[in-house]
Amino acid sequence: MTNHEAYVIGALLVSPLEALRLCEGLITPESFTSNTYAALWQSALELRQEGEGADVVMVTNRAKTKGVSLTREELKEHIAIVPSSQLSLGTRKRLPKHRRLAISAP
Repeated sequence: MTNHEAYVIGALLVSPLEALRLCEGLITPESFTSNTYAALWQSALELRQEGEGADVVMVTNRAKTKGVSLTREELKEHIAIVPSSQLSLGTRKRLPKHRRLAISAP
């Protein structure tokens, strides 16, 4: 497993449709060196193509039909590597002011 693949799959498990939207045209199931990750990505793609909503349960259940199963601990590990917005805001506060990205409400 490579780190970049773990981050992508973590993002997929946190927000499948958003991850697919952001990576459309850039990442395909064949992009992954792990068959497990490829099956998870393919499962999310199929759900989206079928017009289904997609969440971590739906994606992992679809992956099970492909012979791929993640333990609860593995799911937690993958989800935990994706920074939350709260963590990101905390990191922003620790940066010197000249290094911060300006965030403003629309």
